[in-house]
Parts: sequence; C-alpha cells; structure tokens
Amino acid sequence: MKNNHAVLFLCLLVGLFSAVTYGWDGSGVEKVIVKSKTADVFLKMDPTSLVIRQVAEGVVLNAERLGLEWFKVTFPPDDQGLTAIGYIRSSDVAPDPTVLYILSLKNGESIKGRIVAGSVDEVKVDTGSFTATIKTADILEMKPAEESTGSKITAAPPRKNSSENAPPLARTDNEPAKKSPSRFSIAFNPGLGIGLFQTNDLNNYIDYLASVYDDPTDYFDWKKTNLCMNFGLEAIYQISRSFGIGLGVGYLQYGSSGKYGWDDGDEYSHHEYNYTIRAVTIQANLYQSFSLGRNFSLLLTGGGDAFFSFLNVKENWDRDYWEVFYIPWEFYWIDHYEGNDDYEDRYNGLSLGFHAGILFQIDLSPRVALVFGSQFQWARLTDFSWKEHLYNGKSSSETEEGTLWFYDYPKGSKYFSILTNPPTNENYHKANFDLSGISFRAGIKIGL
Repeated sequence: MKNNHAVLFLCLLVGLFSAVTYGWDGSGVEKVIVKSKTADVFLKMDPTSLVIRQVAEGVVLNAERLGLEWFKVTFPPDDQGLTAIGYIRSSDVAPDPTVLYILSLKNGESIKGRIVAGSVDEVKVDTGSFTATIKTADILEMKPAEESTGSKITAAPPRKNSSENAPPLARTDNEPAKKSPSRFSIAFNPGLGIGLFQTNDLNNYIDYLASVYDDPTDYFDWKKTNLCMNFGLEAIYQISRSFGIGLGVGYLQYGSSGKYGWDDGDEYSHHEYNYTIRAVTIQANLYQSFSLGRNFSLLLTGGGDAFFSFLNVKENWDRDYWEVFYIPWEFYWIDHYEGNDDYEDRYNGLSLGFHAGILFQIDLSPRVALVFGSQFQWARLTDFSWKEHLYNGKSSSETEEGTLWFYDYPKGSKYFSILTNPPTNENYHKANFDLSGISFRAGIKIGL
C-alpha cells in the first residue's frame, strides 16, 4: 500500500510540473508591450545572432511565448507584402496592460485582470479593485481572457512607435533592465603552473652540483622547483553563442635560487646563484562552449603561444683560498683567490608553444562571468641570446656575444656556456628551460 501511495504521489508531481510547463510555454499569440528603452529583435533565439530590428519603449507587439525567456514576434507586412518574424527576450517586454488575462492558480482560484508589471519571478495583476502580486511558481496557466472565455475584449487604439503615448509601466525593484550578452569580452585569469617534465637544464645543473659538493667541508642548499606564476589578459569575440576566438597577452615568471661552496676553517669559497625567467606571451585561442545549466557552461580551449623570454642570472662569489697548479717535471704556480664580487648576465629569447584546457564558466550576470579550470601548456623556452654582462653593477664587455648552450656529458660534467658559433661537440645543446605543465587558474570575464 505504501508503494502505491508513493507512485500516486510521483504521478501528481509529474502532472503538476507538466501543468506549470505548458501553462507558460506555447500559450498562443498574445499582445506584449516593449518596456526597455530600445529592444533588439533577433533572427534566432540566440542573443548573439543577427539583430533584424530594434523597437522602442511602448510599442505593442503580437507575440507567442516560447518558454520563460523568449517571445516569437510577427510584424505586419511591409510595403512589398513581406512579413518579418523574429525573437525578442521576455526581459524586454511585458504583457499589454490593455488586455485582460485570466490566471489559474495552483490553489484552485482564478484571478482576472490586467498585468501591470512582471518578471520571471512574479507578476502584478490589476483586478480593478486591488493589485495582487503573484509568484510565477504559483501559476498553473495564464491566458488572455478573450482566448479563455471566447468574449471579445476591446483593446485600446494602436499606439505610435514612440514612448510619449505609451502608458506608464511599473517595474519591480528586483527587476533591473537586463543587458544582452556581448560578442566582445575581456578576461583576466591569474594562475599557478606546475611543471610536468624534468628536462629543464637548470634542474639538471642543480642535480650535478649536488653530486659534486658532497665532502664533509662542503655545503649545498639549492632545491629544484617546478612552479611558475602566470597571468593573462584576453579579448574574446563570440562568433556564435557556443564558439569564440580570443587574442591575449600573458606574463609568466619562473625563478630558482640557491647557494653552495666549501669552508675548511682557514679557507673558503661561497657561491650564491639566482635564476629568473620572465616571459611575455602572445596567445591566439579558440573556445567551444557547452551549456551545463542556465548559468553554467563548460569551455574547451586551445591555441598557440609566442614567448618573448628574458633570462637573468645573478651570482655572488665570496672567496679566500690558495690554489696550487702543478705539472710534473715542468713547472708549478700558486694563485691566491680573494674577494667578494657580483656577476650578472642577461639574455633574450623567442620560443613558440601551444596550450589546451578545460574551463568552467559561471554567469553572474549577462555581462559578468567567473571562469576557472586547468590548462596544459607546452612552453619550452630556448634559443637565448646573450645581451649584457654586469660586473659589480657595472656593464662589462668581457663576455663575447653569443648563444647560451648547455654541456651535458653523460654521468659527468654539466654547465652553461656562451658560444659564438654552434659547437661540434655532440654533448652540447641549446639551453632550455622547459616550463611545460599544467596550470590552475581562475579569473573574471566582462562583456563590453
């Protein structure tokens, strides 16, 4: 018996939902009046489709309701006998206050009157003796009285296409005029990137130094890092409601610093290094969106990147030790290394890459949205040209101009080197700082 009651209750819920749905959708032709200063009539039920006409506030239209958000509008024939059909958003119009409506409510009551104001959430009905505010969730059906009773309702004379003869329309406080979604938007999306690959030459160099400085008098404090910060600013153009293209500029920063050396009490040698990479990124993007709800959508994105990179390498060398050089049976000499000096080298580079990501968009309003998600980016920064060398803060020309290479001998020495000509040794390759990986980002998109 309990199961039968549950089935009966479920059937009642389905029937009630169907009654509400069909009461608001496809209820026939009715008169509506434009309440926005200027309302767009679209070719399709898509706010990004072609605008075929614009109508002024106060204009009365013959319209057919298509759900809660759209009306189908049919215009009278023009001079050539052609009839135009378009679609207008329900937020731009209100029921004609000169037409009587009958509202059938869920509690079994019916109210007859003129609609003087309305929104998706509620309507205000003037019955002649009082004004009732009714929530749309409580309405089973709403039809013009002439359609419900068969009686002829005498409408007011047609109005001209101007707002000066239009009757005043009430607008609820919680129903501001809605702006249409814009084809153009600006997106700002900061994020944190995590590198996936270990092909970064700097990390290989750190591993090599850690294996060298392992004596009791040595010390080594330099940890590898795969994190980088990135920011983006992008202009997006919606070709259609679901497909868009974007052109943006980004900023990416990666850094690593550490120190190593030795100290036996009488003599010492201390090195401190700081590597900083900054890159300005030019991005071209494609966007494909899929609606997951009324204000929630999934975005698939991908495109190409151009990285204009700037590498800055700083070193401080503090030392005080003697070193003996000896060649058996020939000669030897002794050098004294003492001082505390700062060195700095600057490089520029240009590299190409690509990216692909999955983002989620929450529409906060027709023009503002929150965007968040993750993105994979292939960003192998290489081909760095030496531009400047500084010694103790002053520019120096002791290093010849060239390209930054990395010497990687298997199970042996590894170091960076500036070479004027491409080396013939197969253990050399152009230095690369591979920042490829996944970034997590969140930002805001604003329509213009």
